[in-house]
Amino acid sequence: MKEKRLAIFDMDGILVSSEHVYASGWQYALKSLGLDHLVPSEELFYMRGASSASNLATINRYVNDWSLTQQVKAVRDQYFIDELNVGHVPLLPYAKELLAYLQAKPDIQLILASNTPSNRGQLILAKHDLAKYFDQIIMGDHVENLKPAPDIYLKALKLAQVPAEQAIIFEDSLTGATAGKNAHIDILLVPEEPIPDEDIAKNDKIIAVLDTLEDALAYFD
Repeated sequence: MKEKRLAIFDMDGILVSSEHVYASGWQYALKSLGLDHLVPSEELFYMRGASSASNLATINRYVNDWSLTQQVKAVRDQYFIDELNVGHVPLLPYAKELLAYLQAKPDIQLILASNTPSNRGQLILAKHDLAKYFDQIIMGDHVENLKPAPDIYLKALKLAQVPAEQAIIFEDSLTGATAGKNAHIDILLVPEEPIPDEDIAKNDKIIAVLDTLEDALAYFD
């Protein structure tokens, strides 16, 4: 993949194994407030990679009480921080190895582009000493519209001054992959949890589905 001059990484589910903590956090919050019977478990799967506003809207569709929905989010957010602090949000295999490998290539820029808000994102980056690998870091509060809108990836292209055809995105979720498609950028999909083949087939910018980040090394030989 010598024609690529920009590698854009999602964070949650690509670099750190956090998506299961977010999901269990929603479950914990709903149960602690006696609301777990209201939200179908399959909804939590499709909330992966979505914006906070989108997820809140999903929860509120079932809870039907905005104040209560905000309480659910507050409990979920604290649950995540607690899990991060005790080491339950680990790096995914080969994350640092791939970042270091690409960072050593002088013709490739690295940008982090995550829906996660800066306050939580910086805690995750600091926990695993990841910020040093990136030329630019874009968090969810740096753009107007979050994934699946293309804004965050279009901003990455603008910062790097690289056209879409010379960029590649590392994503784990359908939400993020849709954002990549909307930005007309090729995608290497590395799902932390299985994604139905029919959903993957709908996105013509996904050039490969990989088991781990180690498999991505072959694309940059």
